[in-house]
Amino acid sequence: MIQLHELVSEVTRSFPGNCPVHGRMSRFTSVETERVLSLLGEAIEKLQLLATIPLPSKDAASHQLAASALKRLRAQLDTDAAFALENQAEHTVNNQGAAKGLHALAGQVAAVRDRVRTTLSTSVEEDEVHRVLLSDMKVRIREAEHDYKQMVFEVRAQHEARETASRQNLKKILALKTELHDIHHGTEQANALIDQGSKQTEFALHNTYEEDNVRLREEASQLSTAQLQVQDQHHYIEAGHRKKQLKGAVELGNLIEKYDTDMETIQATIDEVRAASASDVAEIERLAQHFAIMDENDRRTAADAARWEDERKAREWKELKFFTCIAKIQARFRGYRTRCLLKAQHKKKKKKRKKGGKSPKKGVSSTKR
Repeated sequence: MIQLHELVSEVTRSFPGNCPVHGRMSRFTSVETERVLSLLGEAIEKLQLLATIPLPSKDAASHQLAASALKRLRAQLDTDAAFALENQAEHTVNNQGAAKGLHALAGQVAAVRDRVRTTLSTSVEEDEVHRVLLSDMKVRIREAEHDYKQMVFEVRAQHEARETASRQNLKKILALKTELHDIHHGTEQANALIDQGSKQTEFALHNTYEEDNVRLREEASQLSTAQLQVQDQHHYIEAGHRKKQLKGAVELGNLIEKYDTDMETIQATIDEVRAASASDVAEIERLAQHFAIMDENDRRTAADAARWEDERKAREWKELKFFTCIAKIQARFRGYRTRCLLKAQHKKKKKKRKKGGKSPKKGVSSTKR
């Protein structure tokens, strides 16, 4: 036996969440949701009434009574909410054009109605489950409506944003076209000015070239004449240079001979001076050793003086540290003595205050003063 829970689940699967014609079902549910839910509520009430009918008994009277009550309920159910729900769903399907999903919904409602006809009794628990399932279906329909409205709002917002962006882009495109036209016009004017300037420059350069060509031809003829003169001078100078070179070679030979003679004389003098300075070199070496010993003594003396200076500084630092410690000790002792004196004075003041508190008359007179 097919249960009512399975039929209701099939009905819920035929709603817009799983239906292929989602947009049409959304429009249908947004218009007919409240009416369908009211009809389903009436069908649930009829199911509750049907569940209260007891099972048929063996006696003929009770059987006839149950049969008559069942017949009346069936007739009322046939002509009431379920039948109206089926007719309303089929009529809406024919008007909206969403035959596939809505016909399935109408068929499921008809199956529920037929199943209720054949079911004579049921339990309260099953009715509660059916009521919960139908309320869940109602919640899903409302959620689908809310999602559809939210989606419509978002699509409208996106559409408005895109229209605004398209308007802005159109304004930018018009501005860019205007700017491009201005740039093109300015470019044409600049090209015209450049062509005019280039033609003037070309004409001026052509005139300058002709003038320079004539001038260079004159300079070339002058340079050829000057070259002939320079060649004649070069031949004359070269002949004089050869004569001077021969004369210089003779003079250089004489100078070399004189240089050799002078160098021999100087070398002999150097040998004599070197022999005379040998004793001076020995004396210089002896003095160098003596000065080296003196330098070593000076270095040791300087090292001793530096060491003595370091020792003196260390001793002075120790004395300074010692005097600093003594000064700190004295300061702490003076502070201790001062605190002791202040504490003693404070105790004396407390004693005087206590004595003054014992004699209230004196205190009153003192306050008046």
